[in-house]
Amino acid sequence: MPREKPLFRVNLDRLDERYPNKEALSFNEIAEYLGCSLSSARRKFKYNKTISGIAKATVARALSEET
Repeated sequence: MPREKPLFRVNLDRLDERYPNKEALSFNEIAEYLGCSLSSARRKFKYNKTISGIAKATVARALSEET
């Protein structure tokens, strides 16, 4: 079973503080959190017209892999 990246919980906790009571974030919220453009957020998380957002855990995992 794969282990969590060391910063996964830290990133997830920060996302939980910023966006409480939400399980998924819109691409606008992701772009705001990352300080990037909407098109960059869509490119990073493989934007697809059938989905409206990304799970916080997925965002935390992606942020943990960058470091």
